[in-house]
Amino acid sequence: TSPLALPTRSKKVALGTNPITLAAPANHGDNFCLDMATTTVALGKIELSDRKGVPIPRGWAADAAGKVS
Repeated sequence: TSPLALPTRSKKVALGTNPITLAAPANHGDNFCLDMATTTVALGKIELSDRKGVPIPRGWAADAAGKVS
Protein backbone atom coordinates (compact mmCIF):
# COMPACT_ATOMS: atom_id res chain seq x y z
CA THR A 1 0.00 0.00 0.00
CA SER A 2 0.96 3.65 -0.18
CA PRO A 3 3.10 4.98 2.67
CA LEU A 4 0.84 6.14 5.52
CA ALA A 5 2.78 5.17 8.65
CA LEU A 6 5.84 6.64 10.33
CA PRO A 7 8.67 4.29 11.23
CA THR A 8 9.87 4.67 14.84
CA ARG A 9 11.55 8.06 15.43
CA SER A 10 10.83 9.15 11.85
CA LYS A 11 9.19 12.38 10.74
CA LYS A 12 8.36 11.08 7.26
CA VAL A 13 5.84 8.41 6.30
CA ALA A 14 7.54 5.39 4.76
CA LEU A 15 5.47 2.30 5.60
CA GLY A 16 2.19 1.01 4.28
CA THR A 17 -0.51 -0.40 6.53
CA ASN A 18 -0.05 -3.97 5.39
CA PRO A 19 -0.73 -6.66 8.00
CA ILE A 20 1.82 -9.39 8.62
CA THR A 21 0.56 -12.94 8.98
CA LEU A 22 2.46 -16.16 9.53
CA ALA A 23 1.24 -19.64 10.43
CA ALA A 24 3.27 -22.79 11.01
CA PRO A 25 2.65 -26.26 12.42
CA ALA A 26 4.12 -27.01 15.84
CA ASN A 27 4.61 -30.08 18.00
CA HIS A 28 1.79 -32.04 19.65
CA GLY A 29 -0.97 -30.66 17.44
CA ASP A 30 -0.38 -27.07 18.47
CA ASN A 31 0.04 -24.48 15.75
CA PHE A 32 1.74 -21.11 15.70
CA CYS A 33 -0.18 -18.20 14.23
CA LEU A 34 0.94 -14.56 14.13
CA ASP A 35 -1.43 -11.90 12.81
CA MET A 36 -0.24 -8.35 13.42
CA ALA A 37 -0.59 -4.81 12.16
CA THR A 38 2.30 -2.57 11.20
CA THR A 39 0.57 0.46 12.73
CA THR A 40 -0.67 1.39 16.20
CA VAL A 41 -4.28 1.20 15.10
CA ALA A 42 -6.24 0.37 11.98
CA LEU A 43 -6.76 3.32 9.63
CA GLY A 44 -10.48 2.54 9.63
CA LYS A 45 -10.69 3.40 13.35
CA ILE A 46 -9.16 6.82 12.69
CA GLU A 47 -11.53 7.42 9.76
CA LEU A 48 -14.52 6.38 11.90
CA SER A 49 -13.48 8.74 14.70
CA ASP A 50 -13.17 11.55 12.15
CA ARG A 51 -16.66 10.89 10.75
CA LYS A 52 -18.11 10.87 14.28
CA GLY A 53 -16.20 14.01 15.26
CA VAL A 54 -14.55 12.14 18.13
CA PRO A 55 -10.90 12.88 18.97
CA ILE A 56 -8.45 9.99 18.66
CA PRO A 57 -6.14 8.98 21.51
CA ARG A 58 -2.67 10.54 21.67
CA GLY A 59 -0.16 8.39 19.84
CA TRP A 60 -2.50 7.25 17.08
CA ALA A 61 -1.35 9.90 14.60
CA ALA A 62 1.26 12.55 13.80
CA ASP A 63 1.02 16.01 12.31
CA ALA A 64 2.69 17.14 9.08
CA ALA A 65 5.97 17.76 10.95
CA GLY A 66 5.98 14.22 12.32
CA LYS A 67 5.07 15.28 15.86
CA VAL A 68 2.85 12.77 17.66
CA SER A 69 -0.63 14.14 18.12
